[in-house]
Amino acid sequence: MVAFRARSKWRRGWRRLQSDAGSADGLSSSEAFQVYRDLIITRLCSPEWPLPSPPRRFSFLREGFDETQPVFVLAPMVLQSERAFRLLVQRYGVTLTFSPMLLARNVLLKRNEDQMDPYVLELLRPCADDTPVIAQLAGSDPLEMLAAAQRLWDGGQIAGVDINLGCPQQCAKAGNYGAYLAEREPETAAIMVRLISQELGVPVSCKLRNMYDVDTTTRLARRLAGAGASMLTVHGRSPRERDHQSLSDLDVIRAVREAVPVPVVANGNCRTREDAERAMEYTGCDGFMSAIGLLRNPRLFGASGAARPAASPAADATAPAVPGHESALSASGTLVDPEEAFSCAWEYLRLAEAHPPPEVRCVRDHLQALLQGLLQQERVALWNLLGSSQMVLLRQFSEFLRLSAVECGVALPEGERLVPVLSLGEIKSLHRREINGQEDEEDDSWGMLFLEGNEME
Repeated sequence: MVAFRARSKWRRGWRRLQSDAGSADGLSSSEAFQVYRDLIITRLCSPEWPLPSPPRRFSFLREGFDETQPVFVLAPMVLQSERAFRLLVQRYGVTLTFSPMLLARNVLLKRNEDQMDPYVLELLRPCADDTPVIAQLAGSDPLEMLAAAQRLWDGGQIAGVDINLGCPQQCAKAGNYGAYLAEREPETAAIMVRLISQELGVPVSCKLRNMYDVDTTTRLARRLAGAGASMLTVHGRSPRERDHQSLSDLDVIRAVREAVPVPVVANGNCRTREDAERAMEYTGCDGFMSAIGLLRNPRLFGASGAARPAASPAADATAPAVPGHESALSASGTLVDPEEAFSCAWEYLRLAEAHPPPEVRCVRDHLQALLQGLLQQERVALWNLLGSSQMVLLRQFSEFLRLSAVECGVALPEGERLVPVLSLGEIKSLHRREINGQEDEEDDSWGMLFLEGNEME
């Protein structure tokens, strides 16, 4: 129904534009669609055609928003910005979160809850504490993006929709979305913004990258803002810089901030809160978005300052071009304080119990990010167990944390001290015992949830 309503609006528009495009007689439906799509794109991207109505602002920028305070943002991350982690970082200074990237076609694919993409289902299930959250969509078809945005906006509690124009991965290249859509078809990106903003009245943001030079990036930013984007996030690395070691070009971000009249959020190279604050001061941006930094330290933006990461000598060679950033950006960002790392891990696991993540890999990836500095080099057996395919139950991760804490000399939380600590072999065998029905019903339901969970593309 959602897709039908969206397409009906376009069909009415096509009929109104037939006189300009000429008769569609003799054309197949796909050819006629292409004719009218190209015409509409030409019209909507014309600077002589102003927006019919002002773009809708995000509610958090309008209601009770303190413009004197920095906005710290959790980046959209596949498998890793699920609800449990969003709730965790919101306890420590993060004021805005993004959902994992959702492919538009997956949003529209299923209607029954038992067949729906689990990440879409999570967004559609209400949670009073999980707000404000922006749903990030990726795709190359404006119609699919419009229909997907409508479904999420009508059925969930999202604050707005973000269009992914920054993903540099090969899957984005093959699907012609993310940074590759922005590079190949910037006019299509603009039409997506225009459609969602004007047809649905939904606040729209765009996450983009440094498009290799200042002029190209600012030109794209102006086009998106002119099409109705209410906020832009700019990553300072280019699509070719897929590693996390390359430096973010803050001069490009500052140029975008000066070029557009909408709020701009900076992204890239954040290992401490001081990194983010200096980047915002240098660029003039309204907020800062972090991905890897928050994965490794969810308390990164906390008022208490949280734990400081250890320096990484290997990263010292990549000194940034912004004064004052040298020591902060050379840090690895990995937590090495055992008390802090396990405290974050237990807190996340408790939230995951209350808000089951869509896939077991979410839990594994978060614990790997938090405990890497403690386990990867010195406790290889524990590290290998964490990455094992036999870890499929939430109880296994809880038992793993208990064993790892004891091995690292960290006191167990209250309520965990009276229960015997399981060995590596016993933790591995838990999933087989669960599947065979030898454990209690509650744990078995967790196991089946993870074993049957759908995989994101």
